[in-house]
Amino acid sequence: MMTTARIPPMEVAELDDDARALVGSVDTSGVEGGGVLRTLVRHRELFRQFVPYASLLLHGNIDPRVRELIALRIADRCDSQYEWAKHQALAIAAGLTDDDFEAIRTSGYSHWTGEMEAVVRAVDELHDNATVTDETWELLSAHYDQQDLIEVVFLVGHLHLVAYLLNAFRVQIEDPS
Repeated sequence: MMTTARIPPMEVAELDDDARALVGSVDTSGVEGGGVLRTLVRHRELFRQFVPYASLLLHGNIDPRVRELIALRIADRCDSQYEWAKHQALAIAAGLTDDDFEAIRTSGYSHWTGEMEAVVRAVDELHDNATVTDETWELLSAHYDQQDLIEVVFLVGHLHLVAYLLNAFRVQIEDPS
């Protein structure tokens, strides 16, 4: 069932120079993100603060394969079709496989080992309980230093926020294919 955007993206013709510059300042890394950007730019002050924060997390210390695993697990857990569609191409480029995509959509952990299992467990626990168990923290700590542990939790929180925004605003996928 197709739904209508609650907050529609600004049409390109509606963008003034300031809005055009703000939207143009975002590196979408080869993935079309115009709809969400043109939606969020309706609140320019939040947009100005949000973009550097998001950029730091999406280009941070966490390996791109792990980052995209986190993004897709959150997209699945939050039923964010937009986030799944946008991050799937990035995940493929980062080395995730069709088997990985199938495993992301299941609740089990048997597909994952080591760092990837620790991350999937952390995503699920943060999603379900807003915290990480001591057992999962120990698993994460075997792979990450304190700075990276902070980044993992920030990344999970950020991507949840994005899923919430996309779902609540009903941002439409620009190219469903």
